[in-house]
Amino acid sequence: IKIFYLVNEFADGSSNNLILTLMRGMDPSCFEYHVGGLKAIGGPMEEQFAGVGATVVSFGLPQGRPGLGGVRRIAKYIEQNQIQIVHTHVLRPDILGGFAARLAHRPAVLSTKHNMAYVRGQSSWLMRNLFYWPAMYLSDQIITVTEALRQQAIARLRINPARVTTIHNGIDAERY
Repeated sequence: IKIFYLVNEFADGSSNNLILTLMRGMDPSCFEYHVGGLKAIGGPMEEQFAGVGATVVSFGLPQGRPGLGGVRRIAKYIEQNQIQIVHTHVLRPDILGGFAARLAHRPAVLSTKHNMAYVRGQSSWLMRNLFYWPAMYLSDQIITVTEALRQQAIARLRINPARVTTIHNGIDAERY
């Protein structure tokens, strides 16, 4: 099964570490991993993704712009590599990856929610929420990292509860 994880960048952050943990915990004989970064910059996680056998690609989209022109490039990558599952994390990958997956006619689009959008007082919170809420309808399944987030997504977005699943983040205790 070919899985394409789409992230903003290859920074050492929580969503990228979650993806790396997922890849390490899954049977590599059953899955082929691809990780795409939207931004034009690399990062420390790029090598780690490659180290677990993932094909890593940077789409080089400019920072500070929505990057809707990149949708076609991402869709082309999905088609050329016959990706079966597109899994996005955070706002920009949710939007661009969701549209690209639909354009490429992919059967499964997953989006993991680590929080419930942007709160008042944060920079551009209103504009971001205008994009955030509709982006949730591009995914076939929404994964939340807590049950509280699941309940918020169902209540605020009025999404069918069957489309929202909670999968708690695990911690490899042996690492510590």
